[in-house]
Amino acid sequence: MPVPPPLILVVDDDEPVRHIVARTLRRQGYRVIEAASGTDAIARVDTLDERLALVVSDVVMPSMDGGALAARLRERQPGLPVLFVSGTSEFAPESAGTGPAGFLAKPFRGDVFAAAVRTLLGRSGRPRPSQPAGRRGAPPRHR
Repeated sequence: MPVPPPLILVVDDDEPVRHIVARTLRRQGYRVIEAASGTDAIARVDTLDERLALVVSDVVMPSMDGGALAARLRERQPGLPVLFVSGTSEFAPESAGTGPAGFLAKPFRGDVFAAAVRTLLGRSGRPRPSQPAGRRGAPPRHR
């Protein structure tokens, strides 16, 4: 039975940013759940029958910031990796409790984002989920 691609939760109150991040992840072969706030994210996670592989969360959001969200999710799933994204650089991922974390300042390039996701998933040396195993970025052969 094939292993499903990693499940990633994307949380951002800025809808266009959330959709772009989610679309980027889906194009890389990941499964994605989107949430518009920390409380929305908690409600969506409560309905899951499986574990998240990663959370990508904005830092500054109404009602629950990214650090508080990460702490709440890590109570349920210790060690959950979180990639924080923000337009401000004044955030220390350590404020979100214990667990693997990364930070990207908005705006960020797609390749930088993809590398941060792979690193947090522990997949830096493996092909993207949507890429066949035998191709690993090999240049196309011309005949």
